Amino acid sequence: MLETEDPDVIAGTETWLHDSVYSSEFLPSSYQIFRNDRQTDTSGGGVFLAIKSNLMAKEEPDLNTNCESVWASIHIKGNPTLYLGAFYRRHFGSTATNQVYLKELDAAISKLTNNCQIILAGDFNLPDVDWVKTYFTPGGRYPALSKQMIDIAQDHNLHQVVTSPTREDNILDLVFTNIPSLVQNVNILPGISDHDIVSVEILTSSKRIRQPRRKIFLFKKGNFDKIKEDINEYADSISKEVYSAQSTDTLWLGFKHALTTAMERHIPTKMTSTNSSLPWFKQSHKCIMRRKRKAYDKARSTGATSDWEIFRQLRRLLDRTLRKSRSKHLLDLGENLTSNNTKPFWRYIKSLRQSSTGVSTLNTAKGIATTPIDKANALNSHFQSIFTKENCDNIPNLDSPKFQQMSPIIITTAGIKKLLKELKPQKAPGPDGILPTILKECADSVAPLLQQIFQKSIDTGELPDDWLRANVSPIFKKGNRSDPSNFRPNFTDIHPLQVARTYYPL
Repeated sequence: MLETEDPDVIAGTETWLHDSVYSSEFLPSSYQIFRNDRQTDTSGGGVFLAIKSNLMAKEEPDLNTNCESVWASIHIKGNPTLYLGAFYRRHFGSTATNQVYLKELDAAISKLTNNCQIILAGDFNLPDVDWVKTYFTPGGRYPALSKQMIDIAQDHNLHQVVTSPTREDNILDLVFTNIPSLVQNVNILPGISDHDIVSVEILTSSKRIRQPRRKIFLFKKGNFDKIKEDINEYADSISKEVYSAQSTDTLWLGFKHALTTAMERHIPTKMTSTNSSLPWFKQSHKCIMRRKRKAYDKARSTGATSDWEIFRQLRRLLDRTLRKSRSKHLLDLGENLTSNNTKPFWRYIKSLRQSSTGVSTLNTAKGIATTPIDKANALNSHFQSIFTKENCDNIPNLDSPKFQQMSPIIITTAGIKKLLKELKPQKAPGPDGILPTILKECADSVAPLLQQIFQKSIDTGELPDDWLRANVSPIFKKGNRSDPSNFRPNFTDIHPLQVARTYYPL
């Protein structure tokens, strides 16, 4: 369904999930997922909302009342906020208990402002309500609950838009909205359980967060011999007079410019592309999915037992081939571990992380931070607040040293070369943009230049400005993703600085 329909929002009910099941195990990282798992009687129940990561969405925990529901909101530029809810009502239990659940749902909707947009979807298990005429069918099941849900919908001006059966001949899965004029299409699709899937197209737009494309160097096609020639040519231009006259920062900037220019000149590049498909989902699976969809439409149209059997056979075939393809993919990942190509394995492990990549919208004292700049400023303010700011006004004077002074530190080219060749090429670059692969492959040419810079830094006590900078990545810890205090900073500095630390502390 994700491959063929590519939905922006997914509402799931009766999920049977619990804390030990990661969201990444059933949905790709291209979705931000908000869950409300059943805490007691975990043999069923539970709801979730999955919203495309490029939409400005955030969870609304204040709307989560004492019933099986979860709420989130999407920022609609120039229009009222769109609130999304997923709700599940179990088909058993006493009428009084279920009336309390519907009352809690009513309380959650009552918290919303009058000018907002609402979409509420879920499995309500109320089969005997005619939602076109909005009345309860006499002699049907759950009369009290059905009339209570009709009253809730009318009190909040909600319209139910599903008119076709979603389980056998019953309409159990409902979609309520206060913007029915924007509903374009309502389709029933084959499901993965005894319930069908309700697909609703709504004519509204939200500002999407565009993931910037990154430049990737194709090292296998690079000419490292030419890079070494360019670096050696630059090294020959640094005479003793130039070395003595220039500052540490000037020497570093000249080295960085020469190396990055050589990289750009002799290594081809390409831009990254976004791909949210599962790596084991092949074209053959898409063909089976199309056949299954056609068989489902035909079975619903004719109602013939033979047509339904063909549909079920195709569904089993798709499940079987997907499991086989996934097993083969994992087996191939394991075989790659015996070689040096471990990237596919760690890429798969990364996709299984509980938290998705990126930062959702943040709640700040100045309002909601939605743009990358606003998010960065909000997180930067929080990270600054948790670090100690030293008072440098009253620094004590040091007495004369009681111990013999150490001899001057001498940096050797051979030592730097050894450390450069130990760098891990798969590591990300720092703020300077210099990749460890270049430093490792060109260690013989790079080491003499870095030796000059390191020695100059020690002799003068100066540090290049780049060495004082680092890339700071926010790492989510736990709790509400909209709270900046639930993130911790992770620092990535430049690789030459990591080599320099082996010789002297910075």
